[in-house]
Amino acid sequence: MAATDYDRFPRLMLTYDIRRRLAPALLADMLAIEACAAIILYDSGDKAEEAVFQKAAEPLVPLIRNCGLPVLIAENSSLCGRLKADGVHIEEQDAQSPEILADMRRKYGEKRLLGYGNPHNRHNALEAGEERPDYMFFGKLGKDKNPAPHPRNVALGAWWAAIVQIDCIIQAGSALASLAGLAATQADFIAVEEAVFAASDPPAALAQAQNLLARRVQTGQEI
Repeated sequence: MAATDYDRFPRLMLTYDIRRRLAPALLADMLAIEACAAIILYDSGDKAEEAVFQKAAEPLVPLIRNCGLPVLIAENSSLCGRLKADGVHIEEQDAQSPEILADMRRKYGEKRLLGYGNPHNRHNALEAGEERPDYMFFGKLGKDKNPAPHPRNVALGAWWAAIVQIDCIIQAGSALASLAGLAATQADFIAVEEAVFAASDPPAALAQAQNLLARRVQTGQEI
C-alpha cells in the first residue's frame, strides 16, 4: 500500500459510513477518478446491528474490488470474511486493542490487510506497531466533522511518518483546505470522508482533493 508505488504525493484513502446510503452508482463514479488507494467501510450506528452493516456493504465490496481497490471492514473480522473484503480496520478502544490486532495477525498472517486506528499517544502507537499492522491511522472514523484535522492526529502522524516505516494515514478535516498542512507531514495517505461525501458533487470534490494534494506537493504552493 506504499504511496510511492503510485505517486510522488500522498494518496487519498476514503472512509465511508454505510449510514450515508450513497447510491452504488455514485460511488462507482468516484472510483472511476482513480484518486484513492483504498476504502474503509464502517457503521456509525448500533454495533449490534451487524445485519444492517452487511446488507449495506454487500453491493459496495465487489464494486470497490472490481475497481482494483482494497476494501477494509471496521471492527468485524467475521463480516470481512463473509463479504470477501480485503482486511479489517481496528480502532483503539482500550488497552486490549493491540492484543486484538495481534490475535488477528496470528490467525490470518499476511492473508488480510490489518490496520490500526486512533492510537491515543506515541506509546500506544508504538505498542500497536509491534504487532505489524499494514498501516497506522491517526484519527477516529467519523470524527472529521470539523474543518481542520485534529491537532493530535497531525502531530502524531507527522512523528510516525518521520521515524516508522509502517504506512502512516492521517485523517483530514471536513474542509478540503485541510489537506494543505497534511501534505507537508510526509504521511503516506490522507483519509477523507466528510470533505467529499458531504459535498454537493462528491466525485468532483474527490477529484479536487487529489488535485490540491498534487499541486501542493509538486509546486510547494499553498492551497
